[in-house]
Amino acid sequence: MITNERQYRIGKAELEKLGEEVRRFHLAEATRASGGDRVLAKAQLDALESESEVLSEQLREYEALKAGSVRNLEAASLSELPGLLIKARIALGLSQRQLAERMRLKEQQIQRYEAEDYTSASLRRLIEVSDALGLKVVGRTRLRGHSDRHPQPSGTTVVVSEGRGGGRGLDHSAPAQANTPAQRRMRATRGTKAGRPTAAQG
Repeated sequence: MITNERQYRIGKAELEKLGEEVRRFHLAEATRASGGDRVLAKAQLDALESESEVLSEQLREYEALKAGSVRNLEAASLSELPGLLIKARIALGLSQRQLAERMRLKEQQIQRYEAEDYTSASLRRLIEVSDALGLKVVGRTRLRGHSDRHPQPSGTTVVVSEGRGGGRGLDHSAPAQANTPAQRRMRATRGTKAGRPTAAQG
């Protein structure tokens, strides 16, 4: 993941070099150079094109975040939360230095955290980063086999959205309303108590 302007500039330059290598690549010449192994030569070309595609995607993602085009961030598991904190910082228009200042840390510390996807950071530190960014984290957890009558698929979804004090801002995403039969009856009961007529009341 590209996390700052310096990496972005380096990535742009590297992408240009890769593109030039792909354009200059001659399969016939590469085949001769590899002792007549066309499969090996083709694999070399595929590797260049794959590397170029991956880098291009990273650059596009960074550009979209910087431009404010990304309005919502989601993760399939808690292990993806550190990456979302990095993306949220970029989307909110904050540099690593600005985040460090908010947290009263050195810029190098934030750079180190992000370079290693916060693997050395404690849960408390992740919460502090989230608070410094003004984010609200909304979690939805589905437990496998929690109910025989209403089995739930396993997995966890974490939504990161702006809570307070952010920069550019991210959309607020509330968790989806549960929709099992029992929960629908509970909502209907609450509606009756609040004075809203139900079908049974006519």
